[in-house]
Amino acid sequence: MLCAAAPVRVHAAEPGPEVGDPPVQHEVVPVPRVPADPARSGRRMLAAGGVLLGLGAVGRMAIGGFWAGPARLRPSEPFGQWSIPNIAFFTVFSNVLVVPGLVLTGFGSRRYGAWRVASGARPEDAARTDRRRKLGLGLLGSGLSLWVVSRAAALPVLRACQTNGCAYGFVESTFWLGLGLTTSGAVLSGLAAGERRATGRLAVTPTLGPSGRGLAVGGRF
Repeated sequence: MLCAAAPVRVHAAEPGPEVGDPPVQHEVVPVPRVPADPARSGRRMLAAGGVLLGLGAVGRMAIGGFWAGPARLRPSEPFGQWSIPNIAFFTVFSNVLVVPGLVLTGFGSRRYGAWRVASGARPEDAARTDRRRKLGLGLLGSGLSLWVVSRAAALPVLRACQTNGCAYGFVESTFWLGLGLTTSGAVLSGLAAGERRATGRLAVTPTLGPSGRGLAVGGRF
């Protein structure tokens, strides 16, 4: 006697929720910046400018020492109008060293300001750079204006002076005040110009990460 076997039902297991893979962490590691070239830091130009300015200042002090020493010019004595050409010659001669010294100092400060920011020695600070730029331009403009006005008015002033104190006091005071203002302005405005140049430059930095490589582009636009 044959018995029919009961059908066996096979239930397929229902698929459970798939466990997703953890999100890939795309960590980008920037390649360290290449150190700024110390040869382009502007220090050599600053040193050369300082030497020329120092020599010009020493020469000017030597002229003043000659007037007060061997020449025996006393402030209360009458001023000799015949000495005006000599004063003009000696004062212009000292500027032969001072003028190129100021130019080198200004351009050296500009390079040094850019190098400090590019090398990371000086953090970027737009507000500080702007304040320095305004102060530097103000001092530089004041010093140059004083020099131009005092040299243009030198002949009438010297002709009107009756004593050595009036004549030589005018010549010396305007020179040293103008030199101080112009040198300070050249340094500050040069540093600010260099910092603005470095921070405003387009920077392209290579980056490395688990998912690939690329370039990070930054700058001010």
